[in-house]
Order: sequence, then structure tokens, then C-alpha cells
Amino acid sequence: MRILQMNSHDCGGGAESVALQLHREYLKAGHDAWLAVGNRRSNDDRVVTIPNDALRNPWARFWNGVAQPYIQKAEREDRFPTAGRLLELAVGQPARFASRLMGREDFAFPGSHELLSLIPGRPDILHAHNLHGRYFDLRVLPELSGQIPTLLTLHDAWLLSGHCAHSFACDRWLTGCGQCPDLTIPPEIWRDGTAHNFRVKQAIYKTSRLFITAPSQWLMDKAQRSMLATAIMGSRVIPNGIDLAVFHRGDRRAARAAIGLPDDARVVLFCGTRPRHNAFKDFATLVTAMRRVAAGSPAARYILVALGGAGPQEEFGNLEIRYVPFQRESPMVAKFYHASNLYVHAAKAEAAAPLTVLEALACGVPVVASNICGMSERVTAGREALLVPPGDAEAMGGAITQVLDDPALGVRLGDAGAALAQQQFSHQRMASAYLDWYAEILERWHAGTAARENRK
Repeated sequence: MRILQMNSHDCGGGAESVALQLHREYLKAGHDAWLAVGNRRSNDDRVVTIPNDALRNPWARFWNGVAQPYIQKAEREDRFPTAGRLLELAVGQPARFASRLMGREDFAFPGSHELLSLIPGRPDILHAHNLHGRYFDLRVLPELSGQIPTLLTLHDAWLLSGHCAHSFACDRWLTGCGQCPDLTIPPEIWRDGTAHNFRVKQAIYKTSRLFITAPSQWLMDKAQRSMLATAIMGSRVIPNGIDLAVFHRGDRRAARAAIGLPDDARVVLFCGTRPRHNAFKDFATLVTAMRRVAAGSPAARYILVALGGAGPQEEFGNLEIRYVPFQRESPMVAKFYHASNLYVHAAKAEAAAPLTVLEALACGVPVVASNICGMSERVTAGREALLVPPGDAEAMGGAITQVLDDPALGVRLGDAGAALAQQQFSHQRMASAYLDWYAEILERWHAGTAARENRK
């Protein structure tokens, strides 16, 4: 098959990792696989950039070029690129900036119309991942899905709402949004345009024909209750997978020596993009929990490693917090798991059990995590992980102490997690499930096309 996947980036967080792993597995299986992205970060010659900036007018292109150094510097320093975005939009594209000031979601990405012509030959299937991320015009979906079988993997709930990637306790996505309780939930908007955005998306879906996958039944159930339901031609839950050749048990002492962690510390790991600023990861609750844990054992030394964000080292008595920038190479990420006594995931919202939890389990590291969304679909509480209520620092601290003070419990959790990972978490298994789904979609698509031709 000639498979074209699409995502905001080719390297980065969970959605990026899933798309890239699938891309590589498809190539290994002999398929003509391509990945189109809004921002290319790798040197893979089968990753192509969607040419949004190249198709803008000269004024916009000039100011985008001026803005990029400011944007890149802010991203390296783990802060929002305010100056760069103002140059790019307010100066370079004032009409687009005015639309955003009104709270309207940004669909001004002209390269979306060129998507099917970016690779040699016409794709057999288009598989889209995150469609937010400043790179894709959602209004192109009806056109694309009318020309080619189009599959969307939901990595969050943005397609179901007037702006947010996760709605938490709000259920206004069921009735049309408007009067949004929190405009700052990513992707944030500057004014409450959620009712308008909802209507725009609803109109797009009414003329689209989409095949939907989700990594958890929890998210799939939500999609089937949403405005997206009118576009769904077929659906399937396909759990995410990880590279078990990289994420497996390792030597703790050697890993600590490699990344500069002391042997005598109790090391707790957390992974997440820009953890101090990420609305979904709830790093603040984890810090509060760790301060409680450390205060309860003043003779012990604790190190909380936050992998995925920059920042100065912090100290609270016998607790040290180290911020480590995002690591692009998976073997280096695996060293952080190998070096840790415990992995903790304090998120408020996820589409399913996140890749970081799966990676920790595969490495035989005991896990404490918030019991949210689809987490319990992948792990059994008390057997492969300890699950606690989200936002509950006391419960989280208690679970952390329980594992760190009871090495035998840590071993039992680690053994069970590693065994589960070997059985269920491989990215080969994930890729096979998608390829089987592609084949069924194509058979159905061609049968429908033939039937329409016969009726003419």
C-alpha cells in the first residue's frame, strides 16, 4: 500500500511517537510509506513538509522568517513565544491575527490543499493524527475524505469541542459549547469563540466521510456521542504501542552513571512536554506529593527528574528537582527509566494510558499514576501499577511512599508491568492492527466505488 500519514511534527510527544513508529514499521513491512508534517525535525527523506509558509504572500513569508529565531529561542527556554507570534501574525498576517482575537480557531494553512500531491503517486489511504498544532486547515476534510479513504486517530478530544483538547468535567461539547469555563486549556483561545468554532466543525463533519480510531474505548465512546459522530463511517479501538527493543529492563547503576544521578538517592521520574506549563500533566500535584514524601523521611535523599522541560534545579530540603530537556533519542530516554526507582504520572487528562506509562512498565519500573480516562483499560490497579485519584497530592504521596518503602512491592509491580508490556505493548502489534484496518477500509471503499459506478 502507498500510505500517507499526517501530523503536526515528526518528532515530539505521544502522537508524534505513534505516527513515527507506524511510519517505520510500514517501511519495514515493504509498504510505500510517507509522513507529511507541519514542522519537520528529522532528516528522513520520506518525511515531507506541508508547504504552508511557502504558499503565503511575500509579506507574510518575510515576517515569518523574522519571527522564527524568537520562536525557536522561546521554545528552547520552555516559555511561550509571545514576541515571535506577534511578529508572525499581528505584523505579517493581520487578518489572521484579528480572527484569533475573536476566539476563532486558526485554519489558515494553505498547504493543506496540496497534501495529496506532496508524494510520488496518489496515496491509497490517508491517516491523520493530531489535526491541531498550527499546520492544517480542517475545512479541507470533506474534500480529502471524498477523494481518498481517510482515517483519523484521536490522540485527544480537540475534534469534539469548540477549542479544548480535553474537556475535563465540562460537558458543553455535547450541546454546542459557548460560555466556555476555561479558555486557557490548550489549544487556548483569546476570547470565547467556542460556539462559533463548534458550528464550523459541525458543518465540516456533516460533509466528511471518516474512519476513526482511538487508543481507548473511553475516548471512542466520547467521539461517538459528539458532533464528530455524523462523519464516522467506521471505528476501531487500537491501543498504542512502544518499541520493546529499546524499552526493556536495564542496569540501574550503569544508567545512573551515564546520566549523572547518585546511587544513594531515591529517584522518581516524570516525563511530559513542558511539565511546568502543561495544563494536562498536573506537575504541581506531583511536586506537592513529593515534598510530603521527602518531609516524611528526612534521612533519605530524593530526586524528582522532570524529563521534557528546561528549568533551573530546585531544592526543598532533602528533595531535589531536576529538569531535563526533551530527549529525541529513545535509547537515552530509556536510560532515565532504568535509573529510576519509580515512575509517577500525575496527569489530569489523557486519551489513554500514555506512552510514558507503557515505557516505564516495559522497563520494569513500578508506576504510580492518576486513575483517569482510559488508564484502567491498559493496567490493573494494584497489579501492574498503583492508581490514585487525579489531583490528590495526599493519595499520590501515600502511594509513592508505599512503593519506595517496600522494595518487594516495587519488584512485584515491575515484574507484572514488564510481563504485560511484552504481551500487549509492542509497536509491531499496533502497526499490524492498523494495516488490517486499512485493508478492510480499502475493500469497503472500492466496493462502494464500484456500486456507485454501476448505478450510473
